[in-house]
Amino acid sequence: MKTTSNDAKNILDRLHATVSELLTFTGMLRGSIITTHRRCGKDNCWCAQPGQKGHPSTRLAWADATGSKTRSIHEEELNEIAAAVEQYRSFKQLRKNLRVDEQSLENVLDEFENKMVDENRHKRGYR
Repeated sequence: MKTTSNDAKNILDRLHATVSELLTFTGMLRGSIITTHRRCGKDNCWCAQPGQKGHPSTRLAWADATGSKTRSIHEEELNEIAAAVEQYRSFKQLRKNLRVDEQSLENVLDEFENKMVDENRHKRGYR
């Protein structure tokens, strides 16, 4: 039983540390930074020539309940937005780790429950 108790305490410590870290995240942005190409519409521009993809544009792309969206990113804000997107990815990974630890705790408690029930049945002669 000591091992089960220690296992549960270790998992709870990890859960607490993970939740504490999750609550420090601010300024997150969900999405991906993409590059698209678009023609400007001027007849004499290089992008109007056959085979040209068009002018590159850096955008933030994401989806919400209403569908896919994109927003243009100005060069001066690219680093800040890239950091916010990366912070969101780190947040999501920590949430995934949290779910794994929650499942581990559930397994330890299931094991503890079964062991205690089996021991008490054995003591009472209920087999």
